[in-house]
Amino acid sequence: VIWAEVDKIASHFHFASRAMPPCAERSLVMLQSHFAHRQKLPSGSGLLSNEEVAEVYEGLVQQLRTEQHSVRLPDLEGLHRAGTELHCFTNLLSELRPLDMPLLMSLVSSIEQASKHIQDKDVILLLGYTGSGKSTMIHYLAGSKMRRILHGDVEHIETVPNGHQDTMAALAEIKTNYL
Repeated sequence: VIWAEVDKIASHFHFASRAMPPCAERSLVMLQSHFAHRQKLPSGSGLLSNEEVAEVYEGLVQQLRTEQHSVRLPDLEGLHRAGTELHCFTNLLSELRPLDMPLLMSLVSSIEQASKHIQDKDVILLLGYTGSGKSTMIHYLAGSKMRRILHGDVEHIETVPNGHQDTMAALAEIKTNYL
């Protein structure tokens, strides 16, 4: 058992049950978390009792109707017999919310951490097209040795290798994410 995963599942469940308004998405997160938790533990214990699962499921049926979703919900007992509850609720949740919410929450957390790191500091943002000289400018400002070279008829400035791997590249972290 990987306890960090179990804790993360329980955290998703508790966040949904406490912080999300009553809606189909909340019910799906709770059901998905319950069955994922049950699958991860050798004891097979979930986060809800059987009665609570039935209650949340019935609420989900009503919420889907009220919110006019086109998502088709299979019979809970049929899912239970087939053992496909987790798979079904995971698929329904991805249908219902097209954004990858865990990734989005992770990015928000990263932004919050970065903002604390740069708080009360001067920040310079360099914007430009690929090849416009952003990295070259950073190397220059960091004190790298520079040299001019010709590429055909175009003059170009580049860093002079100094025998110590490129320090700026070693310190840089570039992160691109798509939602």
